[in-house]
Amino acid sequence: MDKVIDKIAALGVPGVVLTITMAKLGFFGAAKLTAALAVLGPGGMIGGIVTLGVIGIVSAALVKYGTEEVVQAVMLKQLQTKSLEETKREVLNMRWISWGLKFRIRIP
Repeated sequence: MDKVIDKIAALGVPGVVLTITMAKLGFFGAAKLTAALAVLGPGGMIGGIVTLGVIGIVSAALVKYGTEEVVQAVMLKQLQTKSLEETKREVLNMRWISWGLKFRIRIP
């Protein structure tokens, strides 16, 4: 059991996401892994692998810089292609961001 936990821990957050997804499926063996990857992302297994990669990159950024800094940097980057009002409206309409975080994000 310790060896398995060490391997999952080495994968980090993507390993935990894959483990939880696999636990929720009713398949066994390789079919369980295949189905979990297919469920995780668009485009089947390849999409699932890409999704796990993106989860790894985003979770590393969140750990290093914090949620507030990452969200603020993304919103500032979006200002290069969107208007200020449109960007502020998008932030206010995001349900997955708490009201506290919405008002701490400083968009000029």
